[in-house]
Amino acid sequence: MAGLKRQITFFLLFLSAALTFLLKLSGCGLEEFYYLEPPRTDGHTAYSTTQDKTTNYFSFITTESGFNASYIKNSPSYAGSEFECLGTEVYYKIYNASSSVSSVADRISSLNSSTSSSTSAAEYLTETAGYKTLRLLSKYDTPLITATGQNRYVYIRLSDYSTLFEYRNVVRVNNKSMESWESYADAEEDPTVVGFPRRYLGDDYGFNFYDGYDKNKDNYPDPKPNGPVPLTGDDDVRLDTADESGIWYVDMYAATIGHDSTYTYSYSKVLHLGTITIDESDYK
Repeated sequence: MAGLKRQITFFLLFLSAALTFLLKLSGCGLEEFYYLEPPRTDGHTAYSTTQDKTTNYFSFITTESGFNASYIKNSPSYAGSEFECLGTEVYYKIYNASSSVSSVADRISSLNSSTSSSTSAAEYLTETAGYKTLRLLSKYDTPLITATGQNRYVYIRLSDYSTLFEYRNVVRVNNKSMESWESYADAEEDPTVVGFPRRYLGDDYGFNFYDGYDKNKDNYPDPKPNGPVPLTGDDDVRLDTADESGIWYVDMYAATIGHDSTYTYSYSKVLHLGTITIDESDYK
C-alpha cells in the first residue's frame, strides 16, 4: 500500500511540474493561432497558356459569413473575441520561367492538404517563396479586401488588354461575378472599385511592363498602369534564366487573415487564383 501511495505522489508531482513548465512556455510568448476559412473559387482560374487575353484576370469569392463572421467586428455574428478577422489578402510573385511557378504550386497543394497548422501554406508562400502583397495606386492597406461580414466577388486585372476600357487594370468587389470592368464610371463614382493594382515596390510600378518607362515622362492616360520591367534584385521577382523574350508570369494566391490583441497573425489555407502571362511587346 505504501508503495502505491509513493507512486501516486510521484505521479502528482510529475504532473504538477509538467503543468508548470507548459504555463511558463505560454507566459514566454507561445503563439496561439486561430482557424479561418479560406476564400472560395468563383469557377474562374487564370492560366498562363491561354490565348484569349480577355480572360487574363484573377477572381474569387471572399469568405466572411458563417464561421469567419464570429471574428468580424462589424458583423452581426461577432462574438467579442480578442481575435479579429481582418479580411482577404492577395499575394503575387513575378517569374520569367513557368516551371518555377509549378514547383511552388505543388508545395502549396501539399501544405494545404496537411493536417498541421492551417497557417503553414501562407507562411511558406510569404517567408520561403517570397510572395508579396498586392498594392493599390497611392494607397496601401492590409489586407487588400477589408472584411464586412458579407461574402463578395473580387475581380483583379493587373495589366491592360488593348485599349478597350472594359479590360483596363482594376481591382473591384461586387455582389456578383465579374469578367471585365463593366462600368465606365471612374473610381470616385463606382463604389465597387477598390483601386488600381501596383506592385509591392510602389506607385511607379504598374504591371504593363514597359522597357522604356520613365515615371517623369510617361503620359499614359490616368490611371497610369505602365511600369518598369522586372529586374534582378526586385523583391517580388524570381529570375531563373537569362531569357530575354520579354514574357513574364505573374502567379497569385488569396488567403483570409486576422490577428489577436498581440498582433500575432493567423492565416487560412491559401487559394490559388492562377497565373497570367504579361508580354512586354504589348506595351511598347
